[in-house]
Parts: sequence; C-alpha cells; structure tokens
Amino acid sequence: MWKKFKDGYHKFLRERPGKRFVHFHRRWHQDVKGPGRTIGMVVIGFILIAGGIVLGFIPGIPGFVLLLPGVAMIAGPFRTPAEWLDRAEVAIRTILKRFRRRASRH
Repeated sequence: MWKKFKDGYHKFLRERPGKRFVHFHRRWHQDVKGPGRTIGMVVIGFILIAGGIVLGFIPGIPGFVLLLPGVAMIAGPFRTPAEWLDRAEVAIRTILKRFRRRASRH
C-alpha cells in the first residue's frame, strides 16, 4: 500500500501544473471503488486542514504543511474543487514568478 501511495505521489508531482489535480481526480475514480475510501479520504482531509489551522497559530510551526495536503485530499474525489486547485496553482505560480523576478533585480 505504501508503494502505491508513493508512486501516486510521484506521478502527481510529475504532472504539469494546471492539470495535476484534475488528473488525480480521474485516477481516483478509476482506481477507487465504493464510497468507503472516498469518505475516509475526505475525513482525513478535514482533519489535516483542522490541524493546519491549529498549527498556524503556534509560533514557528507552519500550518500550511498540513493544510495543503488536506485540501488536496478533499479535492481528489470531487472534480470542481480539483479544477479550482489547478487554477489556483497556476495563479500562485505566476505571482511567485513575478515576485522572484522583482526580488532578483534588487
């Protein structure tokens, strides 16, 4: 099971930004049968989001480390959130690229 998770994670990272969450959604629906795993994944996603929010209030501990995987876990089984995350990823990458260019000029 760990190998399957690891392989899926590496496949996710190799996907092109702007398409990876929708592709993950497609793979999820091809591989997962029955509602039990979907419910489990959504519940674990909400737990990670809650943990990320709590850790965000503790100085020195970045809460987004748990928050981002939690959001991704919820988006996996559902197409609309997967599309939102794809668009958000592209927008965030564009903003970061501009910020890095401006920072390198100074």
